Amino acid sequence: LSILSIVLLVTTFNGLGCILKRVTLQNPAIGDVPLEVNFINQSVTVISSCLWEFGDGTTSTLLNPNHTFTLEGVYNVKLTVWDEYFNTNITHQVRVIAHPMLDTAQLTGNVFAKTYLNEHSTIFDVDIQSSGTDTLFVSNLYWKSQQRDSYFEYTFSHLNEVIIPGAATNIQVQFTPLTEGIFADTLCVVNNSENHPLLMIPFSGRGYKLYAAFTAIPLSGDVPLTVAFTDASTEDIIQWNWDFADGNTSTQPNPTHLFQIEGVYPVVLTVSDGIHFDAVTHNINVIAHPIVVCNDSLIVDLGDLYLGETSDVITLTIHSTGTDTLYVNNIRWKYSRPGFHYSSDAYHIPILPGSSTTVNIWFQPTVQGAFTDSLFIETNAENTPVIKVKVNGRGEIVPPKPPDNVHIVMNGTNAVLSWDAVALTIFDTPIAPDYYFVFNSSSPHGEFAFNGATSGLQYTQFMVGAFQPMMFYKVIAYKYYGRGVFDFGTLGLVQGMPEAEVLKLLHLQ
Repeated sequence: LSILSIVLLVTTFNGLGCILKRVTLQNPAIGDVPLEVNFINQSVTVISSCLWEFGDGTTSTLLNPNHTFTLEGVYNVKLTVWDEYFNTNITHQVRVIAHPMLDTAQLTGNVFAKTYLNEHSTIFDVDIQSSGTDTLFVSNLYWKSQQRDSYFEYTFSHLNEVIIPGAATNIQVQFTPLTEGIFADTLCVVNNSENHPLLMIPFSGRGYKLYAAFTAIPLSGDVPLTVAFTDASTEDIIQWNWDFADGNTSTQPNPTHLFQIEGVYPVVLTVSDGIHFDAVTHNINVIAHPIVVCNDSLIVDLGDLYLGETSDVITLTIHSTGTDTLYVNNIRWKYSRPGFHYSSDAYHIPILPGSSTTVNIWFQPTVQGAFTDSLFIETNAENTPVIKVKVNGRGEIVPPKPPDNVHIVMNGTNAVLSWDAVALTIFDTPIAPDYYFVFNSSSPHGEFAFNGATSGLQYTQFMVGAFQPMMFYKVIAYKYYGRGVFDFGTLGLVQGMPEAEVLKLLHLQ
C-alpha cells in the first residue's frame, strides 16, 4: 500500500478577490493498486467549504482527506473550494498501477511415480494462481523438448481466459510412458505475469515393465535331480507362482525342487507386483541312465551231446541297475550255428530300475561236430549296449548199442568171436552199423587194444591160443557216415592201438 502526500491547491484571499496559487506535489502521484493517497489543502485564506472529486465516483468534503483507489487507472482528482464570496477549482491526475503476478508455489514441478508402459500415471494438478493486482491470463503452453508429447500430457482449456487477482486456474499433467526408461521434460506456460512471463515447470517419470526371470542351478542333471531356483525378476515383486511341470507348485521367491522322474520339465514362473503379471519358462532336463549288469559268465560251454540230445538250460540274468528303464531291443546269433537256441520274454518290455529279466540258452545238436557261436543281447543301456555271450557245444553221432550175445569159441589156437546184429542206437532209434571193432586185453582190468574190424557178425583172431593162456574181448558197433571208403590206413588205425586212441580217431570219444 502506497501513501502519497499531494499538495493539490493553495488559495489566498486579499480585499475583494482571491488569488489562485500554483498547486505543487510533494510526492509523485502514482503507485500500485490499492493506492491510498493523502490529499492536503494548502490554501492560505479561510475556506468556508471544499469538495474533493476523486474521479472514481467518490467524493469528500474533508479539508485533508485520505482516499484509497482500488482499481487500476488514471484518475482526474478535482478540488473545489469556497469562501464567503467566490469558488475556484483545480484538477490533478493520480495514476494507479496494477501488476499481473504469478504465484510461485508450484514451480518445482513433479516427479511421477514409476508408471507401467502404456498406462497413465495419477494426474498432477498445476495451480496457476493470480497473486498480483492485475488480471492474469495464459496465452500458450508447450513442452520444451517437443519429443515427449506421447509421454507427458497436459490438459488445459482456459487459454487467454481472465484470471482475476486471487483466483486460480488448473493445468492437469499426466505421464504415459511408451518405452522403458527415465524421462524428463519441461512444461512451458506463457502468461502475462510480470514475475514469470514464461513459467517453466519440470516433470520427470520412469516407465517400466514387469519382467519375469529366474535362474536354475543346475539346468540339467541325473535323476533324482535337486534344482535351486532363484527369482531374478525386475521391479517390486510381491507374488511368485512356480509351476514345476510335474504336478508340484510353490509360492516361495527362491524354492528348491526335487525332480524324481526323467524328462524335460518346462518350469514356469509367474510374478506380480500386485497389479501386473508376467511369466517366463525355462526347461529343466532331468536325465536318467539305463544301465545293465549281467553277473553270469559270458562264456557258456554246453558240453558234448549226441545228435538230437538237449543240454541243460543256462539262464543269464539281465539286471537294470541304472536310473532309467532298460529295454532289450534284440537278441540274435552272430553265425546261426546249428543246434544253439535261446528264449526270452524281454523283447521291448520295460525293465524298471531295480528289476531284471532272463535269457535262456541251450544246445540241441543236429549235426556232428564242435560249434561256437556268439549270442548278442542288444539293449538301450549306456554302459553295455550289446552283451556278447560266447557259446560252445559239440554234437556227436548217436552210437549203436553194444552187441548182445557175444560168444568166443576156440577153434584150435584160433579164437572165433560171434555176436547178434545191432539194430538200435543207445536212444533206441533204428540203426544199421557198418562195422564192428574188436578190442582185446589179457586182463579184464587192463588196457584194451585194437585188434581188427569186420562188417559181419563174426571175427577170428588167429593163433591167439598159442601165445596167451587167456584173452578178453570187447566188440563195439560202429556206424560210418559216408566219409568215403573205409580204410584203416586213411584213418590211421593200426593193430595194437589203444582203445581210447581209436575211439578218438573215429569221433566216438
